[in-house]
Amino acid sequence: MGTCVSGIPGSFGRALALWGLGRGTWAYLLVTRIVLYAEGVGETGSGLPLRPGEPIPREHYGPGHILVARSIEKIHNVPLNALRFESPLRTVTGRIARGSDLHHRESLRRLLTWAQPSVRPHAAVVLVDRNDEAQRKHRLSRYVEGLPGNIVISVATKEFEAWLISDQEAVTNVLCAPLPQIGLPQNLRAGEAKRLLAEWCRDHVPGRDQRTIRVNIANTIRISELERRSRSYNGFLRELGDVRFG
Repeated sequence: MGTCVSGIPGSFGRALALWGLGRGTWAYLLVTRIVLYAEGVGETGSGLPLRPGEPIPREHYGPGHILVARSIEKIHNVPLNALRFESPLRTVTGRIARGSDLHHRESLRRLLTWAQPSVRPHAAVVLVDRNDEAQRKHRLSRYVEGLPGNIVISVATKEFEAWLISDQEAVTNVLCAPLPQIGLPQNLRAGEAKRLLAEWCRDHVPGRDQRTIRVNIANTIRISELERRSRSYNGFLRELGDVRFG
């Protein structure tokens, strides 16, 4: 993995980053700017006190950032080093959007409306749980109709944790413990995947930081296995494929 030395303003709101590739080799990579909205810290981590638009340091990425980045790499062949997540816009009260902030039309449109095109990210991803609302994806997609820019509404069935535990071999490797076979996580009851992951972490790695565990799982998951075992993740990949970063 390269080391970013400097950022140089580029055209069309892009930036050029100089990366060391080893053995005296250097390359300029176009930086792709992404904003991720999610319902809780389980996807994004606790967050730093950054202003909207400020880059999030990679060591503070949550599992949602990791999975989104790896998915963009797969679909668009964008190197992970060239992806930059930025701090999102805030709610009308000035706080980071959580939970129901992303379920209501007015608040969602406000969070996805940047004052100037030059500061708008190349893509904004909204990651929420479906729970038991079968039409949530359709409803939220209608809410953002007509807004400029690339907006991807991703609704995990039935929750983000179902994606995280879809590759049980990866979870087993991270937790260093055998786990019971559970079938397809997308078929579990709402809340069950969340409960199982928390239970496995408590039983096998007590006292370890939950964010670190979830990030390790997100880094270890085989994307091919997640594709095979989750319809909602496949839908997310299809929508990412429609995004044009130019």
